[in-house]
Amino acid sequence: MSLKWTGDELISTFRRAQVEGIEATMAAAAAHAKRNHLWINRSGELERSIGIKDHAVVTRTGARGLWGSLEIVYALIHELGGQFIKARPYLRPAADVQYPGLARRIKVALETAGKGMKLPPRSAKVEGIIAGAVARHGAAA
Repeated sequence: MSLKWTGDELISTFRRAQVEGIEATMAAAAAHAKRNHLWINRSGELERSIGIKDHAVVTRTGARGLWGSLEIVYALIHELGGQFIKARPYLRPAADVQYPGLARRIKVALETAGKGMKLPPRSAKVEGIIAGAVARHGAAA
């Protein structure tokens, strides 16, 4: 009897699922930020600038991507406020709503990726560990 090692394939499947989950989460967060902001949209420039800036890629420790509003100099003033303008956050609230769905999106990607692999339900302790990690590090794990 011999053992067929498929660890490399399994790791590759997990990495692809991470990338898909992060992409979906960034897209959902960007869409949420565009729909849920408090500023008056005069030119549409700031709203159009919100999106995925660096698509998710595999890293040494997992996967990561970057979304937000990087091209507009006044975007940070709206998010954090300034000397004469009160904060009207739109990126952080979108992240707060969408990041908790990251683990579910990765799980869905894993289950559809290869051979319909079903993952067991997580315990409350594992859910707490994941929620703590997301709170500390965000989606760019």
